[in-house]
Amino acid sequence: MAKELKNTICQVTDLRMGFSPRNQFNEEGWSFSINAGDLIALIGPNGSGKTTLLRSLMGESTLLSGKVYVAQQSHSVQEWKTREIANIFSYLPQEQPFEPSQRVDGFVGLAYVSCNGVLGKITEEQAELLENQLRLFDLEKQREKTLGSLSTGERQRVFLARVMLQPSKIVLLDEPTNHLDPEALARFWNALSLFKGDKTVVVSTHDIPFAKKMSDGVLALRAGRLLFCGPTSDFFQRGLINDLFPSLAT
Repeated sequence: MAKELKNTICQVTDLRMGFSPRNQFNEEGWSFSINAGDLIALIGPNGSGKTTLLRSLMGESTLLSGKVYVAQQSHSVQEWKTREIANIFSYLPQEQPFEPSQRVDGFVGLAYVSCNGVLGKITEEQAELLENQLRLFDLEKQREKTLGSLSTGERQRVFLARVMLQPSKIVLLDEPTNHLDPEALARFWNALSLFKGDKTVVVSTHDIPFAKKMSDGVLALRAGRLLFCGPTSDFFQRGLINDLFPSLAT
């Protein structure tokens, strides 16, 4: 195992990703670390590899070479069993599949499948946490509604509530606020900030004001390059946001 740094929950070494050795996204291997409990903004133009990186961190087939060590495990994620990955990571893709007839509270309760099993019942403690989660994401009035009856923004809040309730150490969110109006957007970032310290969150986003105001660190990608990984203050003080999005400098 690579030497683990203090407070590091995820250490990436010489990572190369893509969809095949002939279709490799980055020729130069990427190495970086993520601290436990941090909220990391993953930013970059469309097509810069944000989704591919999130998938690679979980050891999916997009990880062509390199090592990803997580939570003091002695082996890289490529060698993990499915259950190990589910216990460490929770992931919300840009397009979340769902069953339209599924009730909101039942769907959010699926957060405990990884520890209870498909047929297992949630405990009293888990039920209490579920109720708190519904309140936190303003879903109490929608709890008995079906997913198919909700607006796109309401449904996205349900998806976010479930992924944040999962008993995982690292949460990966792929542009989770695309369907939220400004009020729901502010509510989501405020809710997300409540998890800081308890969970490590890596969120792919184009919301630059959020990245600047609320994140602890930035992972910045551009044109097959890892442009920056480090504290948010350093990223913005160095003006690197203008390298990612030159139009912001005008």
